Amino acid sequence: MNNGEPVTCPRCGTELGKVLDLGGGVQALQAGGLIIREGHGMACAQCGRAVHWDINDQRLEKLIRDVQALRGSFTNAIANDGVSPKGRGVKGE
Repeated sequence: MNNGEPVTCPRCGTELGKVLDLGGGVQALQAGGLIIREGHGMACAQCGRAVHWDINDQRLEKLIRDVQALRGSFTNAIANDGVSPKGRGVKGE
């Protein structure tokens, strides 16, 4: 998620707040006058669906995205020239 990107209810799509980038890959939820690093027991005011926000969840999501991107670059490099990004040959060894 990018800084300023809306966070919406997964059920009804109501905007709950916006992503606030705290630096170092850490994001919080800005909702009205609050900056929420961890929120439990919250519910969408429109439909009542339970909403959970946890800064550790956001770190985990970032880590997963980073690993997926790295895996994609590694796979693309092998497909293109048979050499891993670190320069080690992988075809026919």
